[in-house]
Amino acid sequence: AGPMPESRFMDIDSAASTPILRFSGDLASVAYLRSELTALAYHLAEPPFSALVIGPGGGRDLLSALVFGASRVDGVEINPIIALDVMSRRFLAYSGRLYTRPDVRIAVEDGRSFVRRSPERYDVIQASLVDTWAATAAGAYTLTENSLYTVEAFDDYLEHLSDRGLLTITRWTLDGVRLVSLAQEACARRGWTSADRIAVVQYGKVATFILKRTPFTSAEVRHLQQVSEALKFTVLYAPGLAAPRTRASTGAGDWEAPQGASNDYARLILADDRQTFYAGYPLDITPTTDDRPFFFHTTKLKDQASVAFGRTMLFGNGLSALMTLMGISTALVVAFILGPMALSGRALLGSGWSRSLAYFGVLGAAFMLVEVALLQRFVLLLGHPVYSLTVTLFSLLLGTGVGSYLSRRIPEDRVRSRLLAALVAVALLGVVAIVALPPIIRAAIAVSLAARIAIATALL
Repeated sequence: AGPMPESRFMDIDSAASTPILRFSGDLASVAYLRSELTALAYHLAEPPFSALVIGPGGGRDLLSALVFGASRVDGVEINPIIALDVMSRRFLAYSGRLYTRPDVRIAVEDGRSFVRRSPERYDVIQASLVDTWAATAAGAYTLTENSLYTVEAFDDYLEHLSDRGLLTITRWTLDGVRLVSLAQEACARRGWTSADRIAVVQYGKVATFILKRTPFTSAEVRHLQQVSEALKFTVLYAPGLAAPRTRASTGAGDWEAPQGASNDYARLILADDRQTFYAGYPLDITPTTDDRPFFFHTTKLKDQASVAFGRTMLFGNGLSALMTLMGISTALVVAFILGPMALSGRALLGSGWSRSLAYFGVLGAAFMLVEVALLQRFVLLLGHPVYSLTVTLFSLLLGTGVGSYLSRRIPEDRVRSRLLAALVAVALLGVVAIVALPPIIRAAIAVSLAARIAIATALL
């Protein structure tokens, strides 16, 4: 509704885009944003209010908050090219100096880490389709980790909302159902009921999810309903409203809800037993956690083989990419390691060669398993995947290098006993890290970046 300003679209990894609106500084020129589904939660916010936008990109969500009367908007952008080059230099004038306005503050880091360390409390926390499909270049979208969509992340968001605060997340309708399970689990951990704090509104293939820190009032629900009707949105669920009978499209294949049942969002919110609902649902929509942060991986274990090489190459087939790579790796091992040994006449079975191959193969696999787990864990502490990658790899390689150098001092007759002791110690440390690292990271996340890097290096 209303005239739309000229826009440019910033493409990210050729698979995601974010609009940059031509902005003169006059908020009336972007008043059409009042009709955007992504801005729906702002209709419930009473100005003046504070807002946090996770992943502001080209700035549309920042402008939405300002149009609705935000007194201050914080934005946290993980991509420094977007924040420092595109929006603060190349398109600074085009965007009306949006990123440098006095009522806008921009931080360049991981959104989850920023929220965790921030002392602020906000009236609205917004995240609109915050992820890129860059991993689809490798066919592995469903296998990407995302610490923004976990139970612990929702707990952080709720902790940083004011008493009247709202968390609003916009996602594609087909993958948004899992947001409900995250909200339910986060509320359950606090002893709250979730059914009176959640609203879900749909337009086309997109749905906006709203979680209130306090229960919705009847006046707020009526206002939400009136706004949705005026803007031709569909309220999939709001406390006290009858849910539409047509099932929302959630990518659940040919599965259909029982006769007369409402949409999947409402069915999950109103389910008497969530575990029973999860078990009967065709996709895995159980709450993701920091230990299992694969929000987009919804294939159940029993269906993995059939889905891996199915028709959907975008959302269902990170598995196919993984299995294909495993097959290629196996073929290369046979062709360039086992094949030459067989052709040279070396005995493969029952020989020292087979034991050596097995030993170093298992050693390498173990190293990678520990390495990948630590990489994922330290993203939250260090605030950016690039820092996690460089600091973790540097520390591990430095440590193994020092260990290899010092191992020369071990007498040959003690190598076996020392080796066994070292391997048992590493295994025990891995078990201890499962329990010990999370509280250490939570305690250290508020200190400076230099101190966090030092702590991570010392721990590794």
